Amino acid sequence: MKAFAGDPTLKNRYNKDIASASTQANKSEELKKIKPTPVTKVVNGGQLIYGDYNCTQAVWNGPNRSPAYSYPPKGYFALKANGTYRWLDNGDSGKYKYDPVTGNITWLSGEFQISGAKSSTYQISGQTAQITINYSDSYRWECACKKK
Repeated sequence: MKAFAGDPTLKNRYNKDIASASTQANKSEELKKIKPTPVTKVVNGGQLIYGDYNCTQAVWNGPNRSPAYSYPPKGYFALKANGTYRWLDNGDSGKYKYDPVTGNITWLSGEFQISGAKSSTYQISGQTAQITINYSDSYRWECACKKK
């Protein structure tokens, strides 16, 4: 370039600026790339956490709605170590059977057996124990208890 012919410092400055701009552009493009993270495998089963489980239902509010889902509360139950549970404070008590290998809970009596729960699965995620109670393919409750 003719502008650089008379002053070599301009040529050096130009080359440094180009290199710096190129490096910054490459960093910016790298930040825009989506980096997938490995999916955490959900593991059902394990040692039951006993205590109060608060239950909600995920309800889809429809297209173009905000929020897309709402989570109305459904109640709570106390899961006890002696194989029983109690629905609400003054509710029915019932019995359950738990398989620690599969995480399956079978409600033998009480509210969940009467209300027709088809299946229930226990899992631990971080500091929360969760029981998913399935009533049908499209209707289920998510019940959580914080680990102590």
